[in-house]
Amino acid sequence: MFSYFEEHFRKILTEKSVNVDANGSVVSILGPIPLPIDVGGAKHLVKWYVFAKKTGLDTLFHIVEKAHTEQNQKLWMLMDSYLAVNSALVFGDPSGDEPLMTRIHSCCFTGDVFGSLRCDCGPQLHTAMSIMAEKGRGLVIYMSGHEGRGIGLYAKAATYLLQDMGLDTYEANEKLGLPKDSRDFEIAATFIKFLCGNGSIDLMTNNPLKIDQMKLHGITIHDRIPIVTGQNDVNQRYMAAKKKWGHLIK
Repeated sequence: MFSYFEEHFRKILTEKSVNVDANGSVVSILGPIPLPIDVGGAKHLVKWYVFAKKTGLDTLFHIVEKAHTEQNQKLWMLMDSYLAVNSALVFGDPSGDEPLMTRIHSCCFTGDVFGSLRCDCGPQLHTAMSIMAEKGRGLVIYMSGHEGRGIGLYAKAATYLLQDMGLDTYEANEKLGLPKDSRDFEIAATFIKFLCGNGSIDLMTNNPLKIDQMKLHGITIHDRIPIVTGQNDVNQRYMAAKKKWGHLIK
């Protein structure tokens, strides 16, 4: 790792990172990094981690080294296509006997960044962070490779056009020849094990898929915490589609 950095900084970064073997797939974790954030108008100091599969990092570093050598601008632009770097925000001390409140959040650029009303993603993320900040303990895992349930931002934009023609969000994926949901949560489970060991979590979700995936990858779920928020007059069809496809929304 970090082979393209100057030697002094490479040593520092190596000391701050750890490789975790998860069933033969190595996950590289960098952190913790102190990160002051604003939650509901109050400042909180959280610990920030980034983590990704080492195979993806190796590919990235190969491209970077080649870009340095060839001074090839196009290679720099390829980097983002080869690697999705995930994040984790840790509120307070994750250790202890009490289950750790955890939100595994699939990235939604339009909702999380722009505040789009077409979905409930942004309100879910910010509500989870507010609750954890208030309680002083919790974990938010931000899955950056999950845009549009795994199809990417460009394809997601195309599905929006199809939704405006009458299809729901899942049908739009299928119409483009894409899976309804291609997300994989194994790397999130690996990070939870790294942080919590054999401890259990209270999973903040409405999605049974996340519950099943966590159990599949050896995470003990003590309880499910519903997170129903962000419903409005614009996203009624979107919320109805979620219910239709199994989300636990009342």
